Parts: sequence; C-alpha cells; structure tokens
Amino acid sequence: MSTQCETGDHDRETPATAGERVTFRDIDGQLEAIDALVESGVYANRSEAIRAALAQFVSAEPWGENDE
Repeated sequence: MSTQCETGDHDRETPATAGERVTFRDIDGQLEAIDALVESGVYANRSEAIRAALAQFVSAEPWGENDE
C-alpha cells in the first residue's frame, strides 16, 4: 500500500509507513563524521544518526524566543 505525497511541485509515491524523505548536499564532509558514528556502532545507520541530530537541534533551539 502506498500513499501519494505532494511536496511543493514534486509528486511521489511512498509506503504508507515511511517518513518524509529529505535530500541535502554535503559540502563540508558531515557525512564522513556520520559514517564514523555508524561504523563505531553509536548509530545503526545514517538515517538514525541524522534523525537523532535533528531531534536534538529542534529541542534545543529556542524557536520564537527573542534574546534581546
């Protein structure tokens, strides 16, 4: 079973249980650091490491707060 996802002007089919797929360009070698974490067993794969990093970023960021 799949669902139709629409993001901007890009239509694609994804499995109903899959999350949103995001693409980025690694210009500073971040993937090498992520791969090292995966190879050392800290994370099972790149996706798990990136999800953990995003969760930490979002929970630490003072969204909407003004530091002035």
